[in-house]
Amino acid sequence: MAKINYNLPEWKNKTKLEKILTISSFALSIIVFILAMIQIITKIVLIKVFEPLLGLTLLLGALQYWKSNKPLALTILISSIYIFIVSIIIIFK
Repeated sequence: MAKINYNLPEWKNKTKLEKILTISSFALSIIVFILAMIQIITKIVLIKVFEPLLGLTLLLGALQYWKSNKPLALTILISSIYIFIVSIIIIFK
């Protein structure tokens, strides 16, 4: 199996913007995970909250990969747009 190299810079070689995107994406991922667990455990409907946050997390991921791997970034961007469309449908349903 071929090794996939995404050519992502190490932390010390990242720009300030890339570091902010990485930290923001990590924080949003934790928030989405916590909200999903709250919804599963308590049956409170929080999908209207964490679905757009999930799309935002994917959007940040697309921005991170834009320089190093454009096909992957475009795939993530399309997924993010799809999630935003679904969340709009869910919110106004």
